[in-house]
Amino acid sequence: MKLKKVLSSLLTFLNILFISLLIIGFSIKGILVNGVIKETIKSTITISNFKEGNEIPTVITDNEEVNKLLQSKEIQDLMNKYLDKIINNLSSDEEIDEYEIEKDVINFIKENRQEIEEITGKEITDEQIDKTIELYEDNHISHSVERALQEAKDNMTTKEKTVLKGYSFLTSITLRIILFILIIINLILISIINKSIFIWINKLGISMLFSGVINILIGLITGLILRNSTGIKTISTSSLIIPSIVVAIIGLIIIIVYKVVENKRSDLNALPELPKEE
Repeated sequence: MKLKKVLSSLLTFLNILFISLLIIGFSIKGILVNGVIKETIKSTITISNFKEGNEIPTVITDNEEVNKLLQSKEIQDLMNKYLDKIINNLSSDEEIDEYEIEKDVINFIKENRQEIEEITGKEITDEQIDKTIELYEDNHISHSVERALQEAKDNMTTKEKTVLKGYSFLTSITLRIILFILIIINLILISIINKSIFIWINKLGISMLFSGVINILIGLITGLILRNSTGIKTISTSSLIIPSIVVAIIGLIIIIVYKVVENKRSDLNALPELPKEE
């Protein structure tokens, strides 16, 4: 009986760990893109960066306008694309890929001209578009990024490369599939050990509740560390905290429903049998 409890508790603890890793894996990119990169971009954009009338960013002078643009799907896709590409380049032993930042920026401006006008409330002229294209084409941003990445890669320590490889694996589909399979296997083992068809439901609820609470705490602590280390007070870890709250609530609901159903089953089993008619 004692061994059964120990094994069941151990499997439940492992599921708490596996669910926590799943939540972090799904959320960590959101923290980097929306919590760190986006806020860093917002904090570094100032009116003085651009000369009036020379390029499109001139019309974007309000922090809220910048925020709206950064929240657009197109910008989010671009940030995700380059985040993945940069981390893969830095963590692998292969040569740095070619970047097409100018092309992506120009395409974004051309394809989202109306959206930019709606956000800023200002008309964007053809002349501004042409000058912006000229500006980005002349700056050779992609080559500068490639050189900077190569230099960073050459100077990276083994520990730093290991961390980046760990991030890539943590966010990979392969790890998610492995974790899902392990969670299911653990729940089956819990049912077998306890000789109960339905106990896995309660153990799943417990695992979700605890993993949700743990990740909420991780999100709060990580946010505090990032804000203090970067000096950017608007950095948010809501990409981790919100899913963790949802998981914790679902876990709590599963536990409550399980307990209610089990109590009703117990009450029904406790009812005296009706006397048989002779």
